[in-house]
Amino acid sequence: MSKTPGSSGPAGSADDQRPLIPLDATNDEIEALRKVWGECVAREGGPGYEDGRSAIWKESQNDPKARRVRAACRSTEPEFFEERQKRTDNATFRDNQRHWYQCAKKAGYRLTTPDENGEFGITEVGPNGDFQSPKMTACRREAFSR
Repeated sequence: MSKTPGSSGPAGSADDQRPLIPLDATNDEIEALRKVWGECVAREGGPGYEDGRSAIWKESQNDPKARRVRAACRSTEPEFFEERQKRTDNATFRDNQRHWYQCAKKAGYRLTTPDENGEFGITEVGPNGDFQSPKMTACRREAFSR
């Protein structure tokens, strides 16, 4: 059974309204949530803001308009279960990350040393694949479903 992280922000904040992408979401379900967000970004941003990913990229380039567009569409921007847990219950997030890392190591993935939050990367894509591979996905779901 999944744990549901609590709310950390003020009641009614845009972060608390964001759609949650569950651990078992399919790619189609994720894309359906991203579509709603992308439509908001295109409406708010106009030309050059075709979808949410364009707003993220432009924001990373310190574009002030991108920050405004993301803020305007924040309540429609989907959030993965892990992102929400990190934001609302960081101690549990770090514990779950540690379990994910251990599972992935046992499954044969070559991984970076986890950072202070337990987040890690893949140093080499081998026969098991990358973060989207079935074994890695199974480890992620097992760790965050605890």
